[in-house]
Amino acid sequence: EIPIGTTENDFTSKFDECLTKYFQENADLLEDFAISINTEFDLSSLGEEFGIKLGQNLVQTCPAFLERLTDSKEMTGQRYYEKLIEGNSLIQTDGCLSANKLYSELITNASEVPDSTLATAFNNRGYCKFQLGDYYGSVSDLNEAISMIPNFALAFNHRGNSKRALGDYKNSIADYDKALEINENYHAALNGRGLSNYYLGNVDLAFNDYQKALEIDSSSGVVYFNLGLLYNYIEDYESAIINFEKVYSLSPEIADLSYYTSQAYGGLELYDDAINVLTNDSLTVNDEYNLTEIGKYYYYLGDYDKAIEYQTKSIELDSNWYYSFLFRAYTYQDSGLYEQALPDFDKAFSLDSTLSEIPFYYGYSYFKLGEYENAVEQFSKAIFINAAYAEAFDYRARSKVELEDYLGAIDDYTASIKEYPNDDQIYKERGDVYLKLDNKENACTDFLLAKQFGNTEVSELITESCKD
Repeated sequence: EIPIGTTENDFTSKFDECLTKYFQENADLLEDFAISINTEFDLSSLGEEFGIKLGQNLVQTCPAFLERLTDSKEMTGQRYYEKLIEGNSLIQTDGCLSANKLYSELITNASEVPDSTLATAFNNRGYCKFQLGDYYGSVSDLNEAISMIPNFALAFNHRGNSKRALGDYKNSIADYDKALEINENYHAALNGRGLSNYYLGNVDLAFNDYQKALEIDSSSGVVYFNLGLLYNYIEDYESAIINFEKVYSLSPEIADLSYYTSQAYGGLELYDDAINVLTNDSLTVNDEYNLTEIGKYYYYLGDYDKAIEYQTKSIELDSNWYYSFLFRAYTYQDSGLYEQALPDFDKAFSLDSTLSEIPFYYGYSYFKLGEYENAVEQFSKAIFINAAYAEAFDYRARSKVELEDYLGAIDDYTASIKEYPNDDQIYKERGDVYLKLDNKENACTDFLLAKQFGNTEVSELITESCKD
């Protein structure tokens, strides 16, 4: 036996004595083994059967050896647990990239790491991958954590967050449900499920989740923030502002708080209040989204100089966002500065060619400048993107009239009427074109339809052209 307090050297010496005695007492076993393989004895030649028997006898002969093996295993587990804790601390200091290196070391040594520590390492690395935007990698790690600990509520919640970030809202809800099945008062899971329901448009379900979350923790700024988003979505802007004001008192550091609060004021057409919320945010000066919003609200107030000023500031921060260019183009256009609007429309369309509104208003500026061929080109792009864009058909028809392409104009007016069959103005304009083609019968039919739908300008035309 080796008494408590024995040094490492003492243990080594004692173990050597024990091992020597063991080999002396088991010479017959080793001799039999050597004869059976007809080769000089070497420890590397031990097969499974002899190895097991040798190990069992060794443990029985030298119990201190087993004790030291057990101690070593416990020390290894403790060492890995400490590495896990170190990784958790790194999240708060160096961030997830550094923490993930330690988690990955634990996972690489999976065979040596206790299950609870290993599952936690997978969970924590999955959480960090979520924070770093690697949502698929996050789901993969969390799958491992859950496979090891099936009732790991935290891992289910984290996996729900990652699936939500991937737009997989239904399956994220299933994970939040599981987390709440394990812990019915899981505040974060209620909030997460509420967000997924919000993205699915399940307003009542989202509202219920947020209310339950606030029953558990009435000081949660993030839940009040999400409630504000929900009220913005259903256009209950007064309630949205009430909830956002609570966020300002509880968690003013939440990202985009000023942006969404300004959206609520904007929804109420309180544009000065919306501007004040954004300008009072110290981060706005370096936030292209907030700067564009300020420009937009000045645009709504009719202060085009201020609108252009803030839209330009936004563009200086990010010249690859179509929205700032588009709103500055609108502002130039409404200021009557059609020539200055053109390059902004062009840039906006180069950044996002999926929006039919961009080439439409681009074409409108050309139309106002009398550049009708360019106008037709842009209106055609808008129609290509949106084949039901009646207003684009209207303005392409008007441009064609200026270019004396009367048959083409009639085709466009007809396409517009197909979308809006009660548009009195378009019947009147198509009737005008039929008159230019000396087709009085169709002209009069259109004038009469225009009058039927409320147009008061066609009475004289009907008197002049439709006597029969």
